[in-house]
Amino acid sequence: MDLVCRVAQRQGELKAWLTERSQGLEEHATDAELRHVELRSRLERMEASVDHLVREVVPRCRAQRSQRVAVLRQQVLILRSVERAAVPGGGAERLATALMYTGSLLLVWLVL
Repeated sequence: MDLVCRVAQRQGELKAWLTERSQGLEEHATDAELRHVELRSRLERMEASVDHLVREVVPRCRAQRSQRVAVLRQQVLILRSVERAAVPGGGAERLATALMYTGSLLLVWLVL
């Protein structure tokens, strides 16, 4: 009789433990589902941002960069023409021209 009572008691404890464990797993599954939904939403927003960047921002930046490069090329051509027209022996003018040319090249290098 004592053995039957112990088995019944153990079954009750096991049933309570299984119920508790099942509820814990259901709560965990619910939390995981909520996180999954939130992460999916964040991913969709990020994908939309990337699409926006690809469609609008990157082409605009490329156009601006191309425009800057064109302006710098013009400036380099101007500097080269000034360098050719410089009077030989004009040390200060040659130094200024060389410094401007070097600065332009450095700027082109930094931009590219």
